[in-house]
Amino acid sequence: MKISLTTIATFNNAIDAHLAKTKLVSEGIDSFLVDDNVVSINPLLNLTIGGIKLKTKSLDAERAMEILGINMV
Repeated sequence: MKISLTTIATFNNAIDAHLAKTKLVSEGIDSFLVDDNVVSINPLLNLTIGGIKLKTKSLDAERAMEILGINMV
């Protein structure tokens, strides 16, 4: 079975991204950060690549957004 990932949030800095990821992990939700190293090394690329993306399994996305207090669109 193929697992798909959903981007649930984007961040401008690594600290906020890692805090959100840690919160999800503490609640038992696997999460992944994409492009965090790129933004940390060269912050000027942040706008070009769309920031640091926090991803979860699509099945966990709704619960993860609730935990982080993100409004679904």
